[in-house]
This record gives sequence, C-alpha cells and structure tokens, in this order.
Amino acid sequence: MERKTIRKEDISKALDAVSEALITKLREKGDHTFSSTHEILGVISEEHQELINAVTSNDHVEVARECLDLAVAAVYALACIEAGTLDW
Repeated sequence: MERKTIRKEDISKALDAVSEALITKLREKGDHTFSSTHEILGVISEEHQELINAVTSNDHVEVARECLDLAVAAVYALACIEAGTLDW
C-alpha cells in the first residue's frame, strides 16, 4: 500500500500552530529559560508520556494536542540551547 502525501500548506499550518502555541506558552509561563539539559529531558519526557497516553486512548484530537505540546517543548529547548542560556 502506498503512503499518502502531505501538502506543503498542511506543513505550514502545523508550523504556524507550533509558533502560536509557543507564544501563548511564553505569555502564560514567562520567558525564563530551561536551566539544564536534564530539565529539557524531564519536560520532553513528560510530554512524550502524555502523547503515549493519548495514542493509547486512540483519541486523534488529544494526540494532535500532545504532539503540539511536545513540539513546543522541543522548539523552546532548541532555542534555549542556541541562545546559550543553559546553566549546565
């Protein structure tokens, strides 16, 4: 069976959603950086576990929500690393 393809517009829409969710998260939580790679791993691991739970429940809306949360955490972690703001 051949895999379906995805339109560039759908990828762009997903990236826009990540950007919007990141801005929202910054407004809610503030712009303090992650302190360490261990903190990054903890946050990413927690989001990953929530994604596993959503997949287990077979709820596509919740899976999408958790994918977004995971993407936001990963992008923010990358930004903190690139900015050189980790203490250790």
